[in-house]
Amino acid sequence: MENSRREYFDILTKDGEDVDRYLEGYYEEKIFPNFPEKREIISGMLERKKGKQKLRATATHLAVCAFIGDSYDEELIKIKSAIELLNWSTYHENWVIDGKNNGDRDARKRENVLGIIGFYNDAINIAAENRNKGIDYILTLKDIQERVLRGFEAERHLSLENEQILKNKELFKKYYNIRNDDASGYFFDGCVKIARIYSDSDKKLEEKLRLVYRDFGRGLQIVNDLSDFVITTNAPISHEKIRSDQFSDLRTDTVTLPIWLMYNKSSEKDREFLKHLRGKRIIDKPESEKVLEIFYSTGAYKETKSEIIHLYRRIRKNLRGIDIIPHIKGLLGSMISSLSSNRFYHNLENEILKTRNISL
Repeated sequence: MENSRREYFDILTKDGEDVDRYLEGYYEEKIFPNFPEKREIISGMLERKKGKQKLRATATHLAVCAFIGDSYDEELIKIKSAIELLNWSTYHENWVIDGKNNGDRDARKRENVLGIIGFYNDAINIAAENRNKGIDYILTLKDIQERVLRGFEAERHLSLENEQILKNKELFKKYYNIRNDDASGYFFDGCVKIARIYSDSDKKLEEKLRLVYRDFGRGLQIVNDLSDFVITTNAPISHEKIRSDQFSDLRTDTVTLPIWLMYNKSSEKDREFLKHLRGKRIIDKPESEKVLEIFYSTGAYKETKSEIIHLYRRIRKNLRGIDIIPHIKGLLGSMISSLSSNRFYHNLENEILKTRNISL
């Protein structure tokens, strides 16, 4: 298992380097000569992602490995790059919708809107360069984007102003599950579809892998919801989550599982406090301490993590039932293990142990 984990991180690193190299050449040779202004539109995201791991590219790569064994040819690097560009487009969408990353300010809003269109178009154009499979790649990328939009639309219902959502767990779960499934689960599902198209391989294996990847994407979204409560430092929380995102779901009025639990297990006074945080650009230190007190004392952290671990065990069971090379299965196991062990849990649990008299 330890060898699989080390190799998995080596693949993450190489995939990130390959995507960086390909995109640098793509923009310098094919885009900037005719559209030099696009450098201003995309430079922020390119710089932010340069040298970083590219999870969706690696997820696509490992799916290819499951179908036909390892591959690092230029065609696969191109389609992995297209997957990453599509993901960056959805980041900009999220920032505009939720006002994250100062997305509600006019200058940044303009940059984000242009980034949505720019990265999406580039993903489609890269996919279209394959004369034989281009249309299949494009249709899959478009399907991923449609599912992401459905997830964002479901999120509209998840508001602290929506009393039905707050009082009715089944209704909350309905929209929360759509949001997690479509905005994240089906993105990873699409990585398997792309890999199968590239591989010209077994559709029966594709269905089993898609189930594993879909649940993995769902779990990642819930982990991301938990990471909202990680105490900030001067450094980014991760390469996908920045300092200014702390408590962003509370501030942008998005009811996630931990927030729903906090609200429903709190006093009326604490519920009003949570609602009071909507629309705030910055939550000050006393407010932050109060949020964390509610987060831990209501058991929101413990219960949310428990749900993720339950999902992880289901994924692991489904993965064990797939007939692929054990070595590749080990690499996939390393990928999904981020649901059971990650830096967010470590930071959150250290906070409990260091400053709060609350048991895990």
